[in-house]
Amino acid sequence: MGSSASFIFEAGMASAYLALKLFLVFFVAKFIQPRWMLDRFASLIASWLMVQALQAGLILALSAVGLLYQPYFLALMLIFAALVYWRSRMLTYRRESINSSWRDHPALLAIGGILVLMWLRSLFLYDFTWDAQTYGLPRLALWLNSGSVFVHMPTLQLNLFVNEWNAELNALTFALASGSYLGFAFGNLEVLLWLFVSVVWVARLLGAPAYWAIILSAVLGSAPAMIGLASSIKGDLLAITAFVIAV
Repeated sequence: MGSSASFIFEAGMASAYLALKLFLVFFVAKFIQPRWMLDRFASLIASWLMVQALQAGLILALSAVGLLYQPYFLALMLIFAALVYWRSRMLTYRRESINSSWRDHPALLAIGGILVLMWLRSLFLYDFTWDAQTYGLPRLALWLNSGSVFVHMPTLQLNLFVNEWNAELNALTFALASGSYLGFAFGNLEVLLWLFVSVVWVARLLGAPAYWAIILSAVLGSAPAMIGLASSIKGDLLAITAFVIAV
C-alpha cells in the first residue's frame, strides 16, 4: 500500500510540474504577445523558450550553492509563477476568437491520443537504451543525489562524463519535482508536445491551412523516430524541435 501511495504521489507531482510549466507558458505568452506583436503560436513558442531558460538558470544558480533539491527548486518556480500570474492579471489585451473546434480538426485527436499514451508510458517505463544505461541515467542520478550539476569527480575523464549538460537538464527538473527517478521520462514528453506545436506554426507560416498544418504535425510528430526519441532521455528530440523553430 505504501509503494502504491508513493507512486501516485510521485506521478502526480511530475504531472503537476508539467501543468505548472504550461501555466507559465500561457501567462508569459499573454504578457509578451501584444508587446512583441506575435501571433498566438509564435508567442507560445517564445514563451516556452523563456520558461526553459528560466528553468536552466534556476538549476545553475541552485547548483552553485549546492541546493538543487526539490523544496528549493519548486518554491522558486512557484514564486515565479505567482509573479507572472499577478503581473498578467494587470494587463488588458484583445482576445482572439477561435471559431473552430476539434471536430474541424480530427488530427487533434490523434495528437492528443499520442500524448496521453506517452504520458502513460512515462509513468511506468524508464529509458532502456544503451546511451541511457551507460551515461544518461547515471549522470542524472548523480545530479539528483548531489544537489548540483557541478559535480566534482576524482579524474578529468569522470568530470567530463558527469558535467556534459544536454537536454537531460529538462528531465532533471521533472525528477526534482516528483522527488524520484519517475520524473525522468517526462522531459521528452514535454518536448514532444512542443514539437507538435512548432510544426503547426511553421506549416502555417509557409501558407498551409490550419487543417493541413495540424495533419502534417500529427504525421511528423508520430513518426517512429520521434516516438522513439520521446521514449528516451536523449537530447535529440529537443534538437529537432529547436531546428523546426529556427527554420
